[in-house]
This record gives sequence, structure tokens and C-alpha cells, in this order.
Amino acid sequence: MRVSTLKMIDCWVGIPICFILSSINAIKRFFVSKHYTEYHPRKIMFLELSEMGSAILGYPAMRKAQALRPSCLLYLWIFKKNKDIAPLLGIFPDENIVTMRDDNFFYLVIDIIRNLRKVRKEKIDVIIDMELFSRVTSLLSYFSGAKIKVGFYGFSIKNPYRGELHTHKVNYSCHRHMRDNFLALVEPLTMFFKEYSSSSAALSEASYLPKRKLGLYAPRTLWQKLEAYNNHITKNSKIIILHPGVCDVIPIRAWPLQNYIELMRRLLINTEIFFIVIGMKLQPSDARMLEREMRHPRCAHLVGQTTIKELIDLFTISHLFISHDSGAVHLASLTEINIIALFGPEAPLLYKPLSDKSIILYKDFACSPCLSAYNYRSSACKDNICLRAITVDEVYNQAVRALGLFTACEAGLREF
Repeated sequence: MRVSTLKMIDCWVGIPICFILSSINAIKRFFVSKHYTEYHPRKIMFLELSEMGSAILGYPAMRKAQALRPSCLLYLWIFKKNKDIAPLLGIFPDENIVTMRDDNFFYLVIDIIRNLRKVRKEKIDVIIDMELFSRVTSLLSYFSGAKIKVGFYGFSIKNPYRGELHTHKVNYSCHRHMRDNFLALVEPLTMFFKEYSSSSAALSEASYLPKRKLGLYAPRTLWQKLEAYNNHITKNSKIIILHPGVCDVIPIRAWPLQNYIELMRRLLINTEIFFIVIGMKLQPSDARMLEREMRHPRCAHLVGQTTIKELIDLFTISHLFISHDSGAVHLASLTEINIIALFGPEAPLLYKPLSDKSIILYKDFACSPCLSAYNYRSSACKDNICLRAITVDEVYNQAVRALGLFTACEAGLREF
């Protein structure tokens, strides 16, 4: 389903149901007093459906939960399209990963019913809702059967409304990185689930991520595949991966495709450089434009042709990844590749990749960021000047410095 359809369902279906159930809960609380006692869970589930990047940014929180409760079984509930990210985290056994299809409304409803039955059968003790103010995940948490339900809450912020269905409400801060917000979600684990105030949470965890390494025979197999696709690539090539992402789930985050093409033309002057272009399926006009450029012998067009695992392997053998803010940027942060991330409608303060090899390019416009959890990551902007203001020159200069090719590229430009 399209993102706009999912948002519409979340709004028009989620709000009324959340309000009705919250009203019933309020009546119950009026007659039943609440007593907090120590509670030792056996099973903890993380609910992170839609964002591959958020699942990666949530890794420190998942590791912290594992460290705080080493005897607990950890579960993950995620959209099927993002399932391949789970094995890379190395936390969740395959049998503890619950997936849900979002292809259409019928599949979504069927899988919600099926998964709720499965989760209730597993007798999950704690469910940690990592989605930002989603009403659907609030309802999934409520019907999961878990005694403890942790999720983000607006407190004094009137919108967005998601009811009073979580037992432990954690304040979401738009002034802290999402890693820190996710770490706050597991803070109740340190308090034995007594009365909890998120303001008391001290967040000093390291922002480390697991680093993916190729297996013994994987490099040989991967190089064979690449050489079969384009025999101009060699092990001496400086491989740059581009992710135009013009058909991304939030198109306003994309840097202009023409800028990527101009960047390729300039960098290809250096004969060591080889480009691999990845991403989702492009719009017909953009695809034709890119196809014309990809006729260069040192370019490979892999748009719409790679899995998450294959992307990780590509990042592992490549030298530089250039992309707008996207899930692919966070996927790349699981490797040692150099990253240039272009931010505009969303703030790097919240979503910059957790990699010490990342370079962030961001123009601090008064209207930026215009996407946030408070507006459901929707914007009225039709012209992302905040991203267009990032010039090809700026990205080019950062790229050649990251690759250590400054002299060679500049010499080529003077000759050109």
C-alpha cells in the first residue's frame, strides 16, 4: 500500500478506536486502584513496523534491553518487506520474528488478526512500541495481551492523539537523536515497572552498531556477480554507490536526479572510479534519463534489483555511499563504508546515521525540518529548496576527500 493510504487508515480508523478504548480504560481506572509491584518479565517484544532505518537506530535500545534482562526472550514485530534487516542485528532468533504484509488493506487486516493470535499465544510480557505516535501500533500493543505496554506519548502536546492505551508512557523529544528516544523506551526495564517518569532517564549509552563483515567465500562470489554484470569493474576500482531514491516513500527527501548525474560525470573523469546505482523503481522519465547516463562502461544500473542482504554486501566492498536521508543510509552504517548523507526536510539532529565515517550535508533553512512526528511526516512543501541548495560542488568536494582522490580528480577537470 502507498504511505498515504496507511496514514489515512491510521487516522480515520485508529483515532476513533483509540478514543473508545481509552474512555473504557478511564472508567475502569476510576473504580480500580492501581498498585505498582515488581514485575519480572520473560518475553519482550519490539514493535517497529514501517521504517528500516528506525529499526537500525533502535539497535542500541534492543541491546540495552538484552543486557538489562539477559534471561528474557526478545521478539520483533515488523513489516515483511523489512524482515531481512532482523538477521543483521543479531538479536532476534528467526522463530521470534513476527512479520506483517502491507501490500493491500485485505492482507493487512488478515495479518493483524493472525499475528495478534500468535502474540497472545506466546504470552508476551512486555511490548515496546517504537513507532512515533501511530494509532495502529498503539492498538496492536493494547490487544497483544502484554501486561506492560511502553510507547511514546505527547503529554502536554495536544497532537498527535493516540489514546491512553500504553501502561508506561515515554516522552518523545524532537531535540534528541532517535537513538536516544528509543533508549528512553527501555528505561522502564531498569525500574522493575513501578511508577515511571521518563524525565528521570539518563541516556549515556554508546551509539555503536554491529558491523557487518563478509564471510570467507562471499567476496569471491560477489565479485564474480559484479564482473559478470559489468566486466569493467575490478578489485582495484574505487566503487561509489549512489541512491537517487526519487521514488522513495517520502519523495520530498530526494536530491534532484540531474545533480546525481552531473556528479557522476565529474567523478568519472578519474579512471579508478566505478559507479553502482541502487534504489527503488524509478519513474519512467527518470529511468530514461538515468539509463542514458548509465551507458558509461564504468557504471552499473542495479535500481530495483538488490535485496537488503545484497546491499549490505555491496556496501562492504565499496568505498563511498552517497544518498539523501533514507533507510539505505542507516543500512550502510552497519558497514565501514564512507557515507555522504544529504538532509533537508528532516533534521540530522534526529536521524543522522550512527557511523563515524558519515558526512552530513544540511542547509539550515528556517522552514527545515518540515517533516516531524507531530505532522505525521507530511509536508505541504512541493519544492524542496533545502535540498536543492546543496550543490554538486559541495558533494563532489566531500566525495573526493573521502576517497583520497582530490588531486587526481581536479587534474582531470583541468584537462577536461
